[in-house]
Amino acid sequence: MKKFMKMYRTNLFFAIGTTICIIWVFIAIFANQISPFDPLKQDLVMRLKAPSSEHLFGTDRLGRDILSRVLVGSRLSVSAGLITVTLAATLGTIYGGIAGYVGGVVDDIMMRIAEMVLAFPALILAMVIGVVLGPSLYNTLLALVIVAWPNYARVMRSVVISIKENDYVEASRAVGASNLRILVK
Repeated sequence: MKKFMKMYRTNLFFAIGTTICIIWVFIAIFANQISPFDPLKQDLVMRLKAPSSEHLFGTDRLGRDILSRVLVGSRLSVSAGLITVTLAATLGTIYGGIAGYVGGVVDDIMMRIAEMVLAFPALILAMVIGVVLGPSLYNTLLALVIVAWPNYARVMRSVVISIKENDYVEASRAVGASNLRILVK
């Protein structure tokens, strides 16, 4: 916590980014209480109104308040982002760790697969996967995970390769530690 507070006080960009993230998480948690209007309530008389003091972002074609819809929609956006990053980081970490630790032909094959995914433009690949799987939130999250995991795999692979030749890894092997234990530690 001390390191976090020191970085928060000394690094302006870190402080700004952290503050924005905290505000969005707060908004996502308390969206229903913060929203000035019911995001689903239709009022056709108020349809397509420009931003005003009553409706800060205006209204949509069904007369719903856009600000309220953005606030309530942040709940889905924040959770989808967290799920996508968590799954991609987990998959990429495991994949890259195995590739870097095993090395040789296995590493070459595994990293060529990762590079094949990276060879396609990420947005286009995610759209193609989304079209093939069909329109749903889960398919969209899966498409984003598929596009993102190779970046984490490459980073983890390079870390494992640089660490696996250290003396303490050799000492662990000498005392009989399994490859899985060494890789996890």
